[in-house]
Amino acid sequence: MLSDESKAVTKEYGVLYPLIRVAKRVTFIIDREGVIRDIREGGEAADPAKAEQACSLLKAPPGH
Repeated sequence: MLSDESKAVTKEYGVLYPLIRVAKRVTFIIDREGVIRDIREGGEAADPAKAEQACSLLKAPPGH
């Protein structure tokens, strides 16, 4: 999980709403080599208040 107060990573990944400077709700599953293996958006993204939910995404097959 990442806290991006400066919005640098949010901009790099293209998930920042530029006019209101708020990030879209997106979870990226990135492997140890730095390869993005899955992207979950909106209602499928992990709730940042629930770390265990984000961890369960690591066990789910990509795209599910």
